[in-house]
Amino acid sequence: MILPPYPGVLLILNSLREKRPLVLIVDRKEKERVWEDLSFFFKKPVIYYRENKEEIGGVLEEGNFDVLVLSPEDLEDEVPLMRVKTIKEGDSIDYDGLLEYLVTGGYERVSRTLERGEFSVRGFIIDIFPFHMDEPVRIELEDERVISLRIFNPFNQRTRTFIKKVSIPASKTDSKRLTEMLRRYFVVSQETHGLTPELLLTPTGNTIPFEPSPLFGRDLSKLRSFLKAHYSWRLILSLETPGEIDRMKDLLEDDFPGIEYIEAHLSRGFILLEEECAVITESDIFGIVRRKREKPVIPVTGIEEFTEGDYVVHDDFGIGIFEGLKTIKIHDQLIEGLSIKYGKGDRVFVPVDRSYLVKRYAGGEKPVIEPLSKTRWERKKEKVKEDLKKIAGEMLKLYAMRKASRGHAFSRDTLWQKELEALFPYEETDDQLKAIEEIKRDMEAEYPMERLLCGEVGFGKTEVAIRASFKAVMDGKQVAILAPTTILAEQHYIRFKERMERFPVRIELLSRFTKSREKEIIEGIGEGKVDIVIGTHRLLSKDIQFKDLGLLIVDEEQKFGVKQKDRLKQLKVNVDYLALSATPIPRTLHMALSGMMDLSLIETPPPGRLSVVTEVIHWENEIIRDAVMREIERGGQVFFVHNRIETIDSIGEKLKKILPGLRIEIAHGRMPSSKLEKIMVDFIQKKFHLLLSTAIIESGLDLPDVNTIIINNAHRFGLSDLHQLRGRVGRGLKRGFCYLIIPRGVSPEGLRRISAIKAFTHLGSGLKIALMDLEMRGAGTVLGPKQSGFMKSVGYDMYLRLLDEAVRELRGERIVKKVFCEIQLFNPPMVPYHYVSNPDERLSIYRKVASSTKPEQLKKVMDEVRDMYGRFPEEMERFFYWAGIRISASEAGILKIKEIDYGYRIYLGTEISGDDIRRIVKKIKGTRFNYGENLSIDVPEDHLEALIEILRSKGT
Repeated sequence: MILPPYPGVLLILNSLREKRPLVLIVDRKEKERVWEDLSFFFKKPVIYYRENKEEIGGVLEEGNFDVLVLSPEDLEDEVPLMRVKTIKEGDSIDYDGLLEYLVTGGYERVSRTLERGEFSVRGFIIDIFPFHMDEPVRIELEDERVISLRIFNPFNQRTRTFIKKVSIPASKTDSKRLTEMLRRYFVVSQETHGLTPELLLTPTGNTIPFEPSPLFGRDLSKLRSFLKAHYSWRLILSLETPGEIDRMKDLLEDDFPGIEYIEAHLSRGFILLEEECAVITESDIFGIVRRKREKPVIPVTGIEEFTEGDYVVHDDFGIGIFEGLKTIKIHDQLIEGLSIKYGKGDRVFVPVDRSYLVKRYAGGEKPVIEPLSKTRWERKKEKVKEDLKKIAGEMLKLYAMRKASRGHAFSRDTLWQKELEALFPYEETDDQLKAIEEIKRDMEAEYPMERLLCGEVGFGKTEVAIRASFKAVMDGKQVAILAPTTILAEQHYIRFKERMERFPVRIELLSRFTKSREKEIIEGIGEGKVDIVIGTHRLLSKDIQFKDLGLLIVDEEQKFGVKQKDRLKQLKVNVDYLALSATPIPRTLHMALSGMMDLSLIETPPPGRLSVVTEVIHWENEIIRDAVMREIERGGQVFFVHNRIETIDSIGEKLKKILPGLRIEIAHGRMPSSKLEKIMVDFIQKKFHLLLSTAIIESGLDLPDVNTIIINNAHRFGLSDLHQLRGRVGRGLKRGFCYLIIPRGVSPEGLRRISAIKAFTHLGSGLKIALMDLEMRGAGTVLGPKQSGFMKSVGYDMYLRLLDEAVRELRGERIVKKVFCEIQLFNPPMVPYHYVSNPDERLSIYRKVASSTKPEQLKKVMDEVRDMYGRFPEEMERFFYWAGIRISASEAGILKIKEIDYGYRIYLGTEISGDDIRRIVKKIKGTRFNYGENLSIDVPEDHLEALIEILRSKGT
């Protein structure tokens, strides 16, 4: 422990620091917690790990920190010595010399800079992520002169702020003991550790008199009693978010109007006795604290991107193979476009401004590539749409029946409901709040709710279910919660009990873990004494009769069999129904489409969540040992997944040899329930270090201290399964690590899955992963053979569009296809090669521009491109100018703009009145009208924009 006890040491540090950086040596187990708290006092707190030696080397060389936190064990480490190059705006620099400095200094050249120690080059834009910085820097050059320096977000690659100078540390060939490098700084510790601390903390040190705040254990009555007893003092509540401040004000301000509220992070509060001041934190009130971090931004690339060799679907010609970007000559004009190959060597060339017509194919098995035939493709789409109308008709019928039936209209929220929600120890995301509002609105309506709640593992679906359940119980109704596995049911039971422990709600678990009490629980359900029952498929047995069921919640319904689903339909009659799902598209598409369920999405990760670092490895004892010991050293635990019961014991023996002295236990689904329950409880209570199990941990387990998972034979898992398993770690403040063990010589299909799961590590990528899983494993088991066949023949994106059209036609809605103006110029605008040379990046720009249908969308793309590649050359300015013209012309109903000697010929897609013609003639001299099959207008070159504006405002 730090002495004097926390948080007094931070008060001392803050008063002592003045302008000198501090080095704080603390117990290894306290290191991360203290580092988190220091952000309340200091702007640049830094923590030492062996993995960030280069970063620490740069930090110590530069002195670019307020406080560095490390443990005595770290002091023996060798840290690379750094040299430093400072670059200022306006400097002239040696371009080649800078690149050589980076390469020899330990930086890795990559296509896109995402991690520390990486750099990338795009013409005269150089992105560098210095070892000592939290974000990378972008250097823009003009004739080797630095014209701008800016910090940018590595995920979306957008500029955050401009700076005047930056220091770029780079490794030297030698290193130095950390102890030696710390001697120039103000060191604070309990012992000397070979240093000469300027402040040696002792139990009786001369400190500010204080004592830690009391712990209220989520009991608001205790908090009120404390505030009442000390109301003459200065009382400060330190809360994590504005939302939490608002909630606490709602509960306390009427009785205690003089309390101060501050938005800050502290893991414990304290009382200054002499000052008569008390600081109370979220941790003191709720027992758990989560530091607020900025919400992560999903990277700019996604599943909708495609590369050479991928299957694609052209709206007008069907499924083909993308051959890459090609440049061809048509009428002496060089035109860049997408080349798509069809059967018998047929090809379609798609100009880049029409690339919005091409989508990546996803539909299961390898598609049949037929010879080019527009009529055959149209017939296929029409056939699929007609068949989908039958499905859509059933959907609409079910939807109408549900809306027409009557259920229980729940009352508005009670005071207890508000108190339960105030006791939620984390900050809700906007998505969570929206889902909660939608579900409450459904529950308060007269017709039965039938809603699907989709969200990734750990994104807060359970909390939404807790609030819905509590609302039902407050209205005297019973709640049944169905989970596919015993462990998930147990996890839900623990969570529900924990959240509702302050309220008179009886919650029971019905599974193989509760066989001894089964009769008592079933009687309690029948008599209405059990308010909430959580269980596995046992809940669907006919001997279980509810006295007054008001809400049914099912987690991962697709994991239940046909018989169980039939029983569910019986239970759902006139009862509010909420389905939860972790992987939205492949596993729940059938439910969402066939039942016309209302849909809520939670796509935003909770504040504080970090993406999980994912590594692909072969089985090597040393790598496995290092991965496990790294987690154990930071006070955590480890999941090791081996999904074959027959060989799990031998894997356990191997691990015990690799990790001598570590406590390891084995768990799988064939164990007696009492033994499995004991093992899981012991693991939750941290009685052993590593749990070796089958994939039974895939669903529901929420253990914030387990932040490393190792998955053996990862190539045998489906993509969504791997994503679910990876979601078991990184659920707290600590960074999670996932190691995927694959054998050498794994199949191309297995490698493809592994590459995908490694590529999509960012938070919120579950939907993209689910879509890839659908593509790789097929849709047959998800959608049924008929709908799966539709999807295979036209692709996922076209399938959904045709289904949407079928539904709208059955509703009698008119389907109007949007006009996309085609532009034909003597010299078609292109992205110049000298500006963006990478073909994948060029394709991405073309597709973003072609898909922009509004000026603000185009501006966003322009800003991104300018930010990433630097100032536009003349060709790029022209490219974006014509992209803007295309958007305006499309809005005006213009089908085509063709450059002619006289100026431009405008082909209209809509009728034009005599009044509009007279307006045009009056305002634009030299305009000619051509009356052929369709009216076209010839306009002088300088008046094109004026004509478009008149056509956009025609009739006004």
